Amino acid sequence: MKTLRLLWFLLLFPFLSYAQVMQKIPGLDSRFRETNLSITPNGKYLFFMSQRGGMPWSSARGDYHGHGPQYDGDIWYAVKQGDTWSAPKCLGENVNTYSGEDEPNVTADGQAVYFQSWRPGWEYSGGPYYRASLSGTNWGKPIGLGGNITQFFRDLNLRVEKAIDDDLKKKGLYREYVKLSMIYPYSWADRLKRKGFDINQYILGTDGMAISPDEKIFIVSAYIPAKKRYDLYISRKQSNGQWAYPKPLGIPNGSDEISVYIAGDNKTVYFASNKPGGLGGYDIYKTTLVGGLACSEPENIGAPYNTQGDDYSFVVDPTDDKAYQVIDGAIHEMRLLDKAKPSETLVVNGTVQDQFGNPIEAKILFLDLAAPNEPLANARSNSLTGEYSFSLAKAPGNFQQYATTSDQYNGTANFTVNSSTPNTLDFTIVIEKSVEEPTIEEERPTRRPEEVIIEEKAEGPAEVVEALKDKDLKEGATLQVDKLYFQADKAALETESYAVLDDIAATLNKRPDILKVEIGGHTNSLPPDEYCDRLSTARAKAIFEYLKQKNVSANRLVYKGYGKRNPIASDDTPAGRRENQRVEIKILKVQ
Repeated sequence: MKTLRLLWFLLLFPFLSYAQVMQKIPGLDSRFRETNLSITPNGKYLFFMSQRGGMPWSSARGDYHGHGPQYDGDIWYAVKQGDTWSAPKCLGENVNTYSGEDEPNVTADGQAVYFQSWRPGWEYSGGPYYRASLSGTNWGKPIGLGGNITQFFRDLNLRVEKAIDDDLKKKGLYREYVKLSMIYPYSWADRLKRKGFDINQYILGTDGMAISPDEKIFIVSAYIPAKKRYDLYISRKQSNGQWAYPKPLGIPNGSDEISVYIAGDNKTVYFASNKPGGLGGYDIYKTTLVGGLACSEPENIGAPYNTQGDDYSFVVDPTDDKAYQVIDGAIHEMRLLDKAKPSETLVVNGTVQDQFGNPIEAKILFLDLAAPNEPLANARSNSLTGEYSFSLAKAPGNFQQYATTSDQYNGTANFTVNSSTPNTLDFTIVIEKSVEEPTIEEERPTRRPEEVIIEEKAEGPAEVVEALKDKDLKEGATLQVDKLYFQADKAALETESYAVLDDIAATLNKRPDILKVEIGGHTNSLPPDEYCDRLSTARAKAIFEYLKQKNVSANRLVYKGYGKRNPIASDDTPAGRRENQRVEIKILKVQ
């Protein structure tokens, strides 16, 4: 009996181990279908298609695997804050429409998203793939990729029509089709299906698209009517900035290839296939791009990523050793094991600001100083936070980040990569801009009602410093930072704030028993949700960076933007709004 029990445990052990590394994500998991994940290489932004609806343009669709009615697809995203993901948000009507949008690919800097939409007139607007850019908190009007990408799908549409005609003639059903379509315009397809011809096998469709982090490679899973399956096609951006005509990637497995993703090294490719011999319906495979249009022999990455269900939409966060994927329509998170990792990747995070600490929107070129005329990658910093990021395969060398603003100011950050360089690097690029003295009328800018700003200057000593000195301070205690002031609508500190932050840094440095604190940013409820989240996060990060500069160890600090989720007063009055727009220090761990 003991032997039998031991055997039972050994057989069960692999499944227990896999359960420990795989879980649904609280807040992201829903009864609705989610698919086609995309993640920034630094793991901060996760984009996906969801059929949860709830938007003014949403329309009901059919049931999905017994989970109830679904809606047309929209593009949603979540932001990672510490170890948790924010509640998902819809990108809004500039991107999403009643036509259904899908296959999002967020750029490495988080400042643009590529997506698919079969919206009316896609052939003439550069579709079915579009790119929308982020400015502050607003997504701009999508611009079609056009050129050879659009032409590929126009040609594919013609191939679909030709395949229908050819197969109708082969089956001797062409005249029957003409007759039925005239007599039964609404039911001819069902009548032909009874005779062995299923029109649903002839579609103009895709099932996944990927843009590489350096935005130079485009791979799409396109339905090929002559083969009755989805195959991967690849295009590379040419020297003139236009995409080449997509060609087959060349994976000769004779099965569907869907849900493609290109990792942060710009060469490791993951996709799902229903190739026979897998663990379930669709399994996840890994390959490496070789040269222009070829790839290495794909390998099944096995358990725990592949299950008896349908596994697809696999993406990785190399900075946190985590992977995310969809299993039967639900998003899961798991540990990133060695066998599933891409090649070693360098992730660069940064902030662009002026000499006063104000965030700046700038274009950043990543240059190899051995060949500076051919940028390896590029990024754009957010106009509200100044943040940017990019990634590429890690290789030794001397590199430069060259940032340029729209008014032609610039700044640089140089660094060297060798065997001891960590895989994630953080930078602040300071661009010094000339400053003109304001006129009397300009000294106090006009405030808009929705602006988030702390205006009144408090008198007397800062209470937060005295509270931090309390020897009985307990874990969980939350202290509001008084005498702290930001510029309107910005994360830039006013000079009156330096004194209290200097005192906080000095107190923390004298109290090593306070092991970890959280800096939390909060706003009032007047601005939009996304604006509040970005501003509160940017302000919390500004305090985080200031304390680091004052020699407080980064290991003792975390920051998080709460937006308008945790009000402490009514927003009906100016005084209440000022109370809600605050920064707090929460004691997470004491010795």
